[in-house]
Amino acid sequence: MFGFTDDAAVLIRSLITDARLGPGSGLRMSITRGHPGRASLAMSLAARPGATDRVITRHDVRVFLDPAAAGRLHTRTLDAQVTDRPAFFLRDR
Repeated sequence: MFGFTDDAAVLIRSLITDARLGPGSGLRMSITRGHPGRASLAMSLAARPGATDRVITRHDVRVFLDPAAAGRLHTRTLDAQVTDRPAFFLRDR
């Protein structure tokens, strides 16, 4: 099952605070279609999950996965580099 690390939770919380989003908001991950046969992972802040999103919670931080992302990321973990140049990255469980 998809999960995220403490570092990812810290970075998500910081982004949500900076964007002044309210309680219940989170990071939304979705799969977008580009060129035929190619898919990209999109990440955005959202005030609430989509109707069909899977919600993963850790330390009161929420990640929303659209159905396609949930299917593709079920063996992955979202991690983050929390430095002066923050970044998210995925790793295998």
